[in-house]
Amino acid sequence: FLFKKIHTKLYNLVNNKKGAFLSWKRLSAATCPLRARFFIIPYTKEVKQRKEKKMLTVILAEKESQALDYAAALGTFTTRKKVHIIKQTPFLSGEVHIVSAEGHLFEYGLPKDNWDLTKLPLVDVSFKQFLKKDRTSKEIFKRIYEEVMAADEVIIGTDADREGERIAYSILSHIPEGKAKIKKRLWVNSMTTRALQRAFQNMRDPQETYNSYLEAEARAQSDWLVGMNLSPMATLNLQKQGVLSKEKGNSLSVGRVQTPAVRLICENDLAIRNFVPQTYWKLQLEDKENEVVFT
Repeated sequence: FLFKKIHTKLYNLVNNKKGAFLSWKRLSAATCPLRARFFIIPYTKEVKQRKEKKMLTVILAEKESQALDYAAALGTFTTRKKVHIIKQTPFLSGEVHIVSAEGHLFEYGLPKDNWDLTKLPLVDVSFKQFLKKDRTSKEIFKRIYEEVMAADEVIIGTDADREGERIAYSILSHIPEGKAKIKKRLWVNSMTTRALQRAFQNMRDPQETYNSYLEAEARAQSDWLVGMNLSPMATLNLQKQGVLSKEKGNSLSVGRVQTPAVRLICENDLAIRNFVPQTYWKLQLEDKENEVVFT
């Protein structure tokens, strides 16, 4: 009777969640006449966290509209502080959090001495990236940083191209273990719900697309070298020749793609300006017998 009474009280205590759980251990009859003994162990915060812990996957999107489409394709979601949370989805294990980068958050630093012609060209460059100084970029990176640090694994979900790859790796490389947590690459060619769900079912190994990041990085570095060397060189030389004013802020911008494109526009404009109208004749042959006109 006493054993049953103790057992009932302890059972109620546990199931009412009043701060304890039950651990039961059988002992020999010689040790304990009741053949059983109960130990009350505090229901600590650590034990609770261990029992509730489940896998967390973070998907890094390139922009907010993209993140919302991903969340809708995965299932029911809630949004907290611009993080879209999916508690359960048939496409991924555990809980899923989706955050967006809103484009490039990091950029190369500016050189200090490229306006001295004696120090050009600049070729020995480290190409270290820095977080942009605007408030929005800092807030976005802080949010992504916190999510990635808490994640068990990361899925790259930026645009399926070189620049999308570069955006993802430039961010994750500035987070401890960020690159090590990358497990899958979401490769999307259509933003319809069905297409996104198929993409989640057929995600790629991140190593398959890593070369796209290297290609984009090489392109960015070449752009930097062209701009930071040729812009001051062209500006200073034209100012020395008296072609360009030396007023503050009056400088030229030279770019790997920008400058050839500007030349094409200028050549087309000159062709229009220099156009001379000419008289010409249009011939037409008519076969009246068969009622056919040739032009």
